[in-house]
Amino acid sequence: MSIKHTVQSAVAEGSDPTLIGPNEWNSDHAVTLDGQQVSANYAVQPTDEYVEITANSPTITLPDATSAAVARRSYYFLNSGTGAPVLQPVSSQLINGDSTYQLVDQWQFVKLYSNGSAWRVIGTN
Repeated sequence: MSIKHTVQSAVAEGSDPTLIGPNEWNSDHAVTLDGQQVSANYAVQPTDEYVEITANSPTITLPDATSAAVARRSYYFLNSGTGAPVLQPVSSQLINGDSTYQLVDQWQFVKLYSNGSAWRVIGTN
């Protein structure tokens, strides 16, 4: 993915090298998501941003929602296979009040958010 700023300026660059100057506004930027493609049981890592489940019906274990590395973060899950994977929090944590969340349809996705104590569904199709 590439992003290009729409702002352009004829103003000359300043002498402070720590500031982003107008000539740099239109530089290309790469945006990447860190994630995994899985077809077996998988424990989501705090650094994962998405998990694509490509086959079967594995159990995907969510990281601890109370962890400092996870709290206030969101994660995408996509079922690109024909199985029905199950998302399962650790311990007694819940997803919108439920103990699990299942992706029952191919191409179904869900975006989960850790509020620091539990998981919330903030996007799905």
